[in-house]
Amino acid sequence: MLLQYCKETYTSFVIDNTNITREGRRMYIEFSKSISIPIIGYYFRANVQQSLEWNSGRTGKECISKAGILGTYKKLELPSFKEGFNKLFYVEVLENNFKIQEWKDEI
Repeated sequence: MLLQYCKETYTSFVIDNTNITREGRRMYIEFSKSISIPIIGYYFRANVQQSLEWNSGRTGKECISKAGILGTYKKLELPSFKEGFNKLFYVEVLENNFKIQEWKDEI
């Protein structure tokens, strides 16, 4: 429903999700192209060790198995302008902040 509303009103939208593969991102990119919305991506640098440490502080359903984290990392496909992005940014998670820089293929 949200995407249909965006299409009818030419409204930009944000997908806050872990889309680790080109195939997982394709639907959103194609949709955005179809209504001429700029496609901007933010890649949060994958740091497996940091992810495992953060995850160790989680409990219940929020805690992801180590196999799940490692399996997801193995499937990770870096975004590329070839997919249709108009802009891409590389985000590094710092201790209490983020470092954002413009994308350069193969950072």
